[in-house]
Amino acid sequence: MSYQDLVNTIGGEVFTAEHTALSGQTYWVEIETFWESQSKKKVRVVGSTDESPHKPIFWKIPVLRWIPVYVSSVTWTFSRDKNGTDEK
Repeated sequence: MSYQDLVNTIGGEVFTAEHTALSGQTYWVEIETFWESQSKKKVRVVGSTDESPHKPIFWKIPVLRWIPVYVSSVTWTFSRDKNGTDEK
């Protein structure tokens, strides 16, 4: 997406989609945008992907017993400035 397209998504809904890999495994993808530095005109893009349906990791917390915690398999992020330059 262009810089202006990313700016237009700030404050909107988080992009979500399911994708099926060649292996047949289904993955859930989420992408969100927000201002990293509005004064410097930098947009931060954060995305993550995980197996679908989500498979929780169970943590044992003494008072709460076992609770499911969902952890993304892969997360990536970058920022883009008004000149279209990306930074990791």
